[in-house]
Amino acid sequence: YVAANGNGLFRFDAETGQRHWEIASPGDKYGHSSPKAAGRRLVIGCLGDKGQVRCVDSRMGVELWCCDTGQVIYDGSPAIEGERVYIGSVPGVLNAIDLATGMLLGQYRINQGHLLSTPVAAAGSVFVASYGNELVRLTFTPGP
Repeated sequence: YVAANGNGLFRFDAETGQRHWEIASPGDKYGHSSPKAAGRRLVIGCLGDKGQVRCVDSRMGVELWCCDTGQVIYDGSPAIEGERVYIGSVPGVLNAIDLATGMLLGQYRINQGHLLSTPVAAAGSVFVASYGNELVRLTFTPGP
């Protein structure tokens, strides 16, 4: 799976190089973010003012959901742990999204700097590094 700046998301056969499918985003475009696979779900951040995160069926290339975070995403890629997706944004906000539904579960603003790198999620914690030389460890508990 690979994204291209021209608003394309592609699935290729790793052995033959044959293209299985190609899709374009109808909103914020596919660009710098790398897609992350979890089972048959492929999650990717998009370039644009809405801060859209999209989930695609990895076999069919059909969109399953889109989440508008309201925070511009540039080149950060998602991290997935369990049923949660985490992705940073240009204004320094970490977004938590439900993997099954695309519902925005919460947002956390760091003290300084952009979140352009990919977060790391493991064992109930999320680690994010900012462009302002700050490393933050978070634990996320959704509200009622």
